[in-house]
Amino acid sequence: MWPFTKSARFPGVKENTDGTIEFELTAGEAREADRALEMFKGLVVHPEAAERIRNGTIAVALARYAKDMVDVHCDIETESERTRRWREIEGTLEKAVAAVWKS
Repeated sequence: MWPFTKSARFPGVKENTDGTIEFELTAGEAREADRALEMFKGLVVHPEAAERIRNGTIAVALARYAKDMVDVHCDIETESERTRRWREIEGTLEKAVAAVWKS
């Protein structure tokens, strides 16, 4: 079952008619990417591997960011709580999906 409304919005993602996407990182995503890249500060890597290491590090950071958002904001005990908090949960899930999509 698709959990989102038809008007779901994925922050920072623009879907093109040909199925490709254009995206920019949100402030929170960029902060997580920068923090992950800090681990490599001062290290020397082969120039041919630098872009792959950078992109892979950012992808992992975005996936972890999404997981952390879902873990913190969507831990629901009961159906009534889920119903009561659905708008908040849906917004969090949209942000998490966008982060994973960008990764």
